[in-house]
Amino acid sequence: MTAAQATPMRAGLTEDLKALGHRILAGALGGFACGFVIGGIGGRLAMLLLRLTTGSEVAGLESDDGFIIGSITSATVFLLGITSLGGAFIGVIYAFAREWLPERTRRIATATLLGLVGGAAIIRPGGVDFTALKPVGLAIALFILLPALFGYAMSATVDRLLKRPVGRFMPWLGLVAGLFALLVTGISGARDGLVLQVLTLLLFVAAAIASRKVPWIRSLPKTPAVVWGARAALIAGAAFGAFLLVKDIAQVV
Repeated sequence: MTAAQATPMRAGLTEDLKALGHRILAGALGGFACGFVIGGIGGRLAMLLLRLTTGSEVAGLESDDGFIIGSITSATVFLLGITSLGGAFIGVIYAFAREWLPERTRRIATATLLGLVGGAAIIRPGGVDFTALKPVGLAIALFILLPALFGYAMSATVDRLLKRPVGRFMPWLGLVAGLFALLVTGISGARDGLVLQVLTLLLFVAAAIASRKVPWIRSLPKTPAVVWGARAALIAGAAFGAFLLVKDIAQVV
C-alpha cells in the first residue's frame, strides 16, 4: 500500500473512531441523566407515595432495594448512583441498537420493552415492596411505569444528542470514557469478565479496520437479514419479559 492510499484509510479510521466516541457519549449522557431523574428520584418519590398510601406502620422497614422506608440514608445515595450508571449502560446499548427500530415507533418500542423487562425485574413476589406496601395495584403500576417512562425519555434524549454537533475533543472523551468503563467493569468482576471486555474491545477495533478494507462489512448491520433478525430478538425479549411480568403479578396479587 502506498503512502497516498494509507493516508485516506487512516483518516477514515479516525472518523470512525470519532463517530464511535460520539455515539458512546450521547448514549451514556442521555441514559445517565434519565436514570438519575426517573430511576433514582422517581423511584424514591414512588416509594414516598406508597408509604403515604400505606400508613406509618411501614416506616423503618427495609425495602427490597436495601434502603429504609421513610428515611434518607447512604443507601439512597447508592440507589441514585446505581440507577444513573445503569441508565448510562442502557443508553449506550440503545445508541447502537436504535437503528434496528423503526424511526416512527422507536420511542414507544423502547418504552414498551423496558417497561416489560424492567417491571419483571423489579416486581418480586414475597418482597417487602409488594407485601407491606398498599395498594398492591398502585405499586405494580408505578414500577412498570417508571422503567417504561425511562425508556421513552432516554430514547428521546439520546436521539437528540446524536443529532447535535459536537466539539473537536468530545467524541474522544466519549471513546476514552467507554474504554475506561469496560476496563473497570472487567477488573471489578471475575478474570473471565476482564477477558471478555478485552475481546469485545478488540472485536470493535478489528471491525472498524476491516470495514475500511471490506466495504460490505460496513453495510452489514443495515442489511434486511440483520435488521429483521435484531427486531425478532427484541420482540422475543419483550415477549419473555411479558411472560415473567404476568407470572410475578399473578403471585403478588
